[in-house]
Order: sequence, then C-alpha cells, then structure tokens
Amino acid sequence: MRSASTLLLVGLFLVSSFGAAGLVDPISTGIQLAQINYSVIHDGLVDKCRVADPESVPALMDAIAKWNEKNSEAITELRQFSKNSLMNRMHLSEADATIRAAQLSEFMTNGLKTQIESISGPELKEACGGQYAAKSLQSQMLDFAALLSNIRRANAKP
Repeated sequence: MRSASTLLLVGLFLVSSFGAAGLVDPISTGIQLAQINYSVIHDGLVDKCRVADPESVPALMDAIAKWNEKNSEAITELRQFSKNSLMNRMHLSEADATIRAAQLSEFMTNGLKTQIESISGPELKEACGGQYAAKSLQSQMLDFAALLSNIRRANAKP
C-alpha cells in the first residue's frame, strides 16, 4: 500500500518533477503550480469519489469551492505574471507567450491528472474521505493567495 503522503497529489507528481529540474525556490515552484488547471484535477477526483465513496462528495466539493474562492483570483494573476515573464525573459510576443503558457499548463495538468486516475482502493477512499481536502488543499504549496501576497510584499521593498 502506498504511503499517506501519496495523498498529497500535487506533491507526488510536482515536487519530484521540479526537484529534478532544479526548481527548489518556493516562489518559482508556486508560480509553476499555479499553471495547473485545477478544475480538471478536482473534477477528476470528484468523479472518482462519486463511484468509490458517494457520501464523501458533498464535503469534498465544499472544500474545493472554498479553496477556489480563496485562490482563483491569485491563480489568474500568477498565470499572467508567468506569461509576462516569458515575454520578458525569452523576448516572446504575447501570442507566443500565451501558447507556451498553455503548453506548460497542459503538461502540468496532464501529469497530475494521470496521478489522480491511478489512485484506487484504500488510498482513494482516504482521499475522498477528507485527506485531499485536509492535506493538499490546505497545504502551503497550494495557497496561491499567500504566494501572491508574498510576491507583492517582496516587490514593494526598496
């Protein structure tokens, strides 16, 4: 059986991927994580939970809705920040930066979606029963509002 840390679905796929790529800076990692289409990820998990543990779905959907409310604006702004960074660093046009950002989002989303699809048995039951909401959605890694606040604070310093 997989360890409970596997329930941190984002960490499972992304931390190892970023570590291999040399991205250990929490701000860079957070900006990368903001590129994921969480609607796809959350919908996939909810669909699996509807089959595996239907009674868990209302609480899971409530936790996701609260997370979305807290983070959706910050994610939008972080995605724009990332696109602007591509334009500046790589001297890309806005159209090319938009294409690159979409490719990154698709890559990141598909990698995590694959992890969601592979969860089964007791691990799925735990994720549906609250572990995903309690651990992943509450993790500092997925607190994009706080990340954006930290970026703004760092940029405001002289």
